[in-house]
Amino acid sequence: MLLLLQLWRLMPESAAESPWGLPVVADGPASLAKMVMAELANLKLENKPWPGGTHSLHYHYLALSEPGPDLPQFLAVGYVDDQPFIHYDSRVDRAKPQAPWMATVDAQYWETETQKQRAWAKVQQVETWTVMGYHNQSTGMHSTQRMFGCEIREDGHTHSFWQFGFDGQDHLSLDLETLNWVSAKPAAMRTKSWWETERCYAEYDKAYLEGLCLVSLRRYLELGGQSLTRKEISTDTEPNRMWRERVKESAHVTMEDREFRDLQLASQRPRRASVSVSVHRQEKTDVPAAGDQAGEPPTVQVTRHTAQDGGITLKCWARGFYPRDISLSWWLGEEELVLETEYVETRPSGDGTYQTWAAVQVPARMEDRYTCHVQHSGLNHTFTVTWEAPPHQWITSAVVIPMLIFLLLTAGVLIFIKQYSQGGEDPPVSPVRMEAAQLLC
Repeated sequence: MLLLLQLWRLMPESAAESPWGLPVVADGPASLAKMVMAELANLKLENKPWPGGTHSLHYHYLALSEPGPDLPQFLAVGYVDDQPFIHYDSRVDRAKPQAPWMATVDAQYWETETQKQRAWAKVQQVETWTVMGYHNQSTGMHSTQRMFGCEIREDGHTHSFWQFGFDGQDHLSLDLETLNWVSAKPAAMRTKSWWETERCYAEYDKAYLEGLCLVSLRRYLELGGQSLTRKEISTDTEPNRMWRERVKESAHVTMEDREFRDLQLASQRPRRASVSVSVHRQEKTDVPAAGDQAGEPPTVQVTRHTAQDGGITLKCWARGFYPRDISLSWWLGEEELVLETEYVETRPSGDGTYQTWAAVQVPARMEDRYTCHVQHSGLNHTFTVTWEAPPHQWITSAVVIPMLIFLLLTAGVLIFIKQYSQGGEDPPVSPVRMEAAQLLC
């Protein structure tokens, strides 16, 4: 994109604009741009795994329709394995390191990154105002979010994605196979038509994600070394705190869950409609570790939730594990409940570890028949855990009610004795006192 912006400077001001806020280049520069994209495509890597499981390079961009108190109009954060390593704030207008291992990078790198983020800020601000117009919004605080990145998985296979959101909700995503923009809702169709007028930008995105992105990820992994394979860097950085504390106050800039990555789009998985949840019991279980070299094992919990309509859900939680790769599944006897299980994306906990859960709806009084299976490199075998019902309420009542009766009778006897003692007479033996004496003796 930076190369395309540099080509833009060679074009006359009267050139038509593209969906990205860039002019439509003439045949000569356009051919050069295609050569650049072809070169990026040639950077595709062999399916060679990297030690330590899945690794990722993600960029999250946020643009606001207007600046607010202590709010930048554009914010960009880059993550390697969910650890922030680069940060750009339009108020400071400089790209800065967010990880100690990036402090040794030369000045030219930071100058290039600063220019790149300045260009993205202009592009995404135009996008924000345009999408606002598509939604008949001309005032108020609105935002667009862009997320893109690539992953090298444990088996050597790679995965890439490119997503765009408006006001915290999914808007468009790029299908890297067909190079079509996929709209998440009808309101995004106008944006889709706008972007698809210039196919070359989708081609550039694909070339970057499947080429240069993977090359950059491997270079960052080499640069970060051991700090990217141990729990050393907290993700509670200044831009993250600012996003949580400030942007979430806007009526239009929403955040689904503070534990998700701060600029992440709304989850693609459907959420259950307004459910009133109460946790009846949490059974925390320590799991057998496979040794320090294998990673941090998860802490596993099973919780029971009751909805307003009486439906019962069991959730299997895994927290505090590293590396990120983990498998949670629900079983009924010998049958794995694949279609019946609801999953959430594994998310960072903020201390270098990860957390996730898997849920299944169960019939009443059959909770103990369901088993959660957990597989992780920090465990020496598949760990299983089931729901354990709390003690029955009648057991608690059988203890509490007699104690209350005993205390009331004792208090009545003491008050009765005190009143008659003050009169100098021996208190008569009342039926209440006799009953209390029988209880006490």
